[in-house]
Amino acid sequence: KRLEEKGIVEGEYRRDRNGRSLIYRLRPFHLIFSIDPDKKILIYLKADEPLDVDNIYLGYIPQRDFREEVRKYISEVKKAEIGEFLVILYGSIVKGEGHRKSDIDMLFLKDEWREIDKDRILNLLAIASSKCKHRINPIFKTIDEFESLDRELKKEINEYGIIIYERGKRWDQIKQKMRRYKSITI
Repeated sequence: KRLEEKGIVEGEYRRDRNGRSLIYRLRPFHLIFSIDPDKKILIYLKADEPLDVDNIYLGYIPQRDFREEVRKYISEVKKAEIGEFLVILYGSIVKGEGHRKSDIDMLFLKDEWREIDKDRILNLLAIASSKCKHRINPIFKTIDEFESLDRELKKEINEYGIIIYERGKRWDQIKQKMRRYKSITI
């Protein structure tokens, strides 16, 4: 609100089937550096991008055309009532190497997965996929399974992975292994 009063951002309401949300856009020639006091994560925004407070991590995806599709998938996943879980985006998209045939690689982490929980997520992803050009490649792992992942895959996730959604407990033990979050966690 204060940023809007100072003329730094301007708000606009967007309507979708879930209701109305307020999206802020930075006005030209402004750049904001801030620290989210709850999560202690550095947030950086460019003037030509909308500020979506519900999906702040989407700004880490280098290619803009993939951001909207990831947003659609995550918007559906947020509807799952399956307790605490974490979603990490990895693969060509986070490296800025995505192309028209790329899929969207997401790792879903949870203390323990039940089949019904996986089915809920898969059904929600199927709903979102009807609105997206790129298919999703979800992988479901427990925390213990994450620790024993294939060495190359784990290295890729730790080097380039983007946490795009987290619900519940603090996932600090995972974040500390990921280069991106190690450098910005205070």
